[in-house]
Amino acid sequence: MQDEDSIVGMGGREQVELAFEEMLLTLQPKKKKNGAEPRLLLDGSIRGRARPGRMLAIMGPSGAGKSSLMTALAGRVKDSPKLKLSGRRYMNGVAVAGESMIPAAFVGQEVNFFPYMTVRETLDFRVELKLGSQLTKTARDNKVQDLIDMLGLTKAADTIVGNTKVRGISGGERKRLSIAVEMISSPSVIFLDEPTSGLDSTAAITLVQTLRDLADAGKTIVAVIHQPSQHVFAKFDDLLLVSEGKMMYSGELKDVRDYMANQGYEALPEMGTAEHILDCVSLTPLEDETQEQANERVERLAATATAQKVDLGKMSTDKNKMIKHLGLMARGGPKASIFTQFRLLLKRSFQEVTRGKTALIIKGVQQVTLAVIYGGIYSLGTNQASIQDRFGLLSLLAIGSANTGIAATSRAFLREKTVVTEELGGNLYRTFPYFVGKALSELPLTGLLSTLFGAIVYKLTGMNGAPGKYQRFLTVLFTHFATCVSKH
Repeated sequence: MQDEDSIVGMGGREQVELAFEEMLLTLQPKKKKNGAEPRLLLDGSIRGRARPGRMLAIMGPSGAGKSSLMTALAGRVKDSPKLKLSGRRYMNGVAVAGESMIPAAFVGQEVNFFPYMTVRETLDFRVELKLGSQLTKTARDNKVQDLIDMLGLTKAADTIVGNTKVRGISGGERKRLSIAVEMISSPSVIFLDEPTSGLDSTAAITLVQTLRDLADAGKTIVAVIHQPSQHVFAKFDDLLLVSEGKMMYSGELKDVRDYMANQGYEALPEMGTAEHILDCVSLTPLEDETQEQANERVERLAATATAQKVDLGKMSTDKNKMIKHLGLMARGGPKASIFTQFRLLLKRSFQEVTRGKTALIIKGVQQVTLAVIYGGIYSLGTNQASIQDRFGLLSLLAIGSANTGIAATSRAFLREKTVVTEELGGNLYRTFPYFVGKALSELPLTGLLSTLFGAIVYKLTGMNGAPGKYQRFLTVLFTHFATCVSKH
């Protein structure tokens, strides 16, 4: 039997068995009108067990509550006036307090990385932020290489990650990279929300085989799976079937086909088990079945599953051993010093700026084009009549530089927002070093573009050619441009 200190002290590196029961999740209506009732996301009947060395699949039709259940199991649902969660969870037989976050890897549906970093650089960045103070440079390099080998990323190690607009590694490799990132702290439990979604059959099988290898190494795998192929389905050991927030089946995967047959829903010989059981628990009417009969079928399966005994393993009866503070592991501050954070963030930001060659070319063409347009509009003289034109040109330069800086920064912010939010939420670094590193990384490009733009405008419009005026103009223009980029 494990107590709180042993589980937390191991940092999730020991084998962990996760059991749960009576998971109840309700969503309060936005406005209480006409006696609106809370929406039942999980009805309190759901119970099951995820064990080391085994893979648990959570399956069900769309909207069944699969992702809500897994998020609740991981301790990522925070009790609020709108969302009410209750139930019991156990780690190695010890009860876990409702507000505690399980020390586990959590891989969501959306996988986001900085596109111009290679796989190796992405892992090295994370390893140094998470473990840099504990490992030497050689040890960190070995850790990165071990992760690359473990997740089958050797061929893609020095390829940029890419995204929908930048060509990089494949979708399957990106999913495996997301698992590798979570494996840095050697968690014993891995939660995955629809890891095979968006992948072709070959990539899906490769990914699930990777999970199978991790399970065989002693990890506890819990994954939400949506419409898996028979090959993918067969890799799992245990199954939790849900529909409309109700438990439909909880047990070993190999028994579910016979279980449904015993309930009166026998599959055709040529029909895959995964497809058949999803049809059985769906509210969509089967062949020659009315909607009312479909509703009765789902209710009957739910009632049978609720009455069924589920082995949750050996539970501790000592209430004093409840684990109350697992969430503190995730809420702790960054492991790396602020100087290490700044150095790594500055390096990453600079790489993103300099490696986007297409974006650099477009920005250069924009500045040259805009400068030529201004030069075609204004031809300044040295008399009193040109003063108004000078005011107009300088106003245009100020407004144009501000708009260009804001637009560039806004586009970068939208691209990076999701990744940075996740990293900040994971306490990899603080906001201040990110902001300073991002601002400083933009300065060389800002200086180059403002100088190119200013030189063309100054020459074409015939500005003051007195000694020192040109240099002062470029300095003011660069300062203004840099201020706009940094401010926004």
